[in-house]
Amino acid sequence: MKLVLGVNPASYSDPAGISGKELHTVQEVAKAIESKYGLMGKFVDLNEERIGDAVAEMLVQKLEGKDVLNKDISKISQPFKEDLEAKIFDGFAAYVPTKASIQGKRWRKNSPVRGKGRPSFVDTGLYKDSMSAVLKDA
Repeated sequence: MKLVLGVNPASYSDPAGISGKELHTVQEVAKAIESKYGLMGKFVDLNEERIGDAVAEMLVQKLEGKDVLNKDISKISQPFKEDLEAKIFDGFAAYVPTKASIQGKRWRKNSPVRGKGRPSFVDTGLYKDSMSAVLKDA
């Protein structure tokens, strides 16, 4: 078995979004974020023990006959979401916090908020809300 950190399938209603490039899905956005900032990799580095404990717990459940494959491990995904909101990743990678987050830019069409800071990578919330951690057969 292997642990897979990723995002659940979803589409953006405004695909031009932050970069002006056509990124239609959360998977495309997550891949771009990971490529540029290494966000999920940094999360793993900061939470190795927590992740190990959660995976060990899931393996025990599997040995007890419970179906644990392909189910979100909230003990891993929830802290990632909380860390995004708490700006834990600020300063760990070049350009984080992002310029857009410092300026409070939001790409939602009906968002009146401008000029107030916001956490990096939490604009529409779709990326954050789509994060998942699952065990898969190797």
